[in-house]
Amino acid sequence: MVEKLDDLPGYSAWDRSDMLSQLDNFVMHVKEAINYKSPSFFGISNICLCGIGGSAMCGDIIVDYLTPICNKNISVIRNVSLTKWANSGTLVVVISYSGNTKEALDIFEDSLSKGMKAICVFSGGELIKRARERNIPFILVPAGIPPRAALGYLLGSVAVVLDSAGVGGPVSAIAEVIPFARSCQEKLAPSVPISNNAAKKIAIALKDSIPSIYCPRSIRSIGVRWQNQINENAKMVAFTGEIPEMNHNQMVAWMDGKSVSNCKPVFIIPEELEPTMKKMTMVTVQMFNERGLDPVLVQLEGRSTLENLFHGLILGDMVSYYLARLREIDPTPVDVIVEFKKRIGN
Repeated sequence: MVEKLDDLPGYSAWDRSDMLSQLDNFVMHVKEAINYKSPSFFGISNICLCGIGGSAMCGDIIVDYLTPICNKNISVIRNVSLTKWANSGTLVVVISYSGNTKEALDIFEDSLSKGMKAICVFSGGELIKRARERNIPFILVPAGIPPRAALGYLLGSVAVVLDSAGVGGPVSAIAEVIPFARSCQEKLAPSVPISNNAAKKIAIALKDSIPSIYCPRSIRSIGVRWQNQINENAKMVAFTGEIPEMNHNQMVAWMDGKSVSNCKPVFIIPEELEPTMKKMTMVTVQMFNERGLDPVLVQLEGRSTLENLFHGLILGDMVSYYLARLREIDPTPVDVIVEFKKRIGN
């Protein structure tokens, strides 16, 4: 069965909607989007990045990158209304790839009703109508791809907005990472055989399991992205957790419970960690190994946090794609999400 991962002609017949091209375009989308334009925002003390699902993922990544270096509070809001602490110094960034997400529409109205400064990122939909009617600035990204495959456009766009608000210079930092990210994609492409392809090896290790993905808190977004992509592309149940939080609850179930079914622990480890976090991570992995739980260890490549994040994103996307290949499941359709959105829209 695993040989199909190296069967290049088989990919085109199986991947009918060509999800592979969407994943391959991630870096190109980022490079394009960091050249978009945003109006400048002044007097900003905190920022709410508002979205859900794939549209919120860009916020998680940006927050993981900026938290150690930024003196402004940046929060990802997955809700239908703003937090009570939002005030006149808050910039609300409403992110909805489709422009029709119910949560985004509600939080857009909530932010305007409270007189907040706002900007939107979308490909069209109802939000573009409302933004134009209210004279709210927006960044328009290309339409026509699955929201989870639009991460590059959304990530680059949000970086541009944050630059315009005087936050941390993410655009120049991302631009510097582009060559590294391209090299990551080349190493993980279908043309690279199993023997030299980390994503294929990880997919093989996870193919008959429920992946339980753990990351240090500093790269939490990578665990969430892996879970989401495995859920949607491979149509597999997967979960994520954080170190050190899991050391105070989930670890007990793994080690003292009678059975963990077919769950498979995965530890994603960045190149740089604070000394205490590094020790916690290493001890956790050691304890899992001592108890025969056979965790999958993923050492991220890169010389910086941002390079670690990009490598983690690209690697996780390809792991999910190869899992779908092993399961002979079309990675693109997400019919139950479509059904859910129709039901809540009625």
